[in-house]
Amino acid sequence: MVELLTVIAIIGIVSAMALVAFFNEMPTLRADSAMQLLESELRQSREAAVDQRRNYIVTFSGVGSSVTCSTGSIIPGAAACPNSNGGGINEVSSYVLDPSQMTFTVLTGVPDTPDAFGNTTTCAPSSGICFNNSTCGSPAALPCFIIFQGDGTVVNSSGTYVNGTVFMGQVGNAPNPTNPLTARAITILGSTGRIKGYRYNGKTWF
Repeated sequence: MVELLTVIAIIGIVSAMALVAFFNEMPTLRADSAMQLLESELRQSREAAVDQRRNYIVTFSGVGSSVTCSTGSIIPGAAACPNSNGGGINEVSSYVLDPSQMTFTVLTGVPDTPDAFGNTTTCAPSSGICFNNSTCGSPAALPCFIIFQGDGTVVNSSGTYVNGTVFMGQVGNAPNPTNPLTARAITILGSTGRIKGYRYNGKTWF
């Protein structure tokens, strides 16, 4: 009986430790998922633009949402695209974050990515949508959009190549302080359409 109770106690202790570790890891897993989903959304937009030889517009409509639209003929049952790029466009996909968990934001103390596309001067206020060449207006504001062209490149509404970064992270509140380990970033190189995701380990991006 003593041996049985000892085994049960050990199992209970190990399970408790595993549970604590799991909950501590949840924010970073959630951040990884948010980054991977947006990265996939952007890659699909670029691939569709190249495959179909038409423009795909990605509109960042809020601090945790974006909408992708095609400039081709209207798709039956598709919603109208909520941006200012003109008519003849329709929504093909959308991306929405839970603002209580993750938002588009540059967390305090987190530096720019190695691509150095900017993380303060070109961002829309209170968001992590950071593109050059006044893509989001001057001063920057949301909503703003980028355009994947048929050759895979990325331009703004003026047809100028734009580089940029979408930063995201967990914004803290009283019970859940800001966690810099949830900082994630996706960079876009306008002249090639290259898309790259970054994770922050508390000291540097990798």
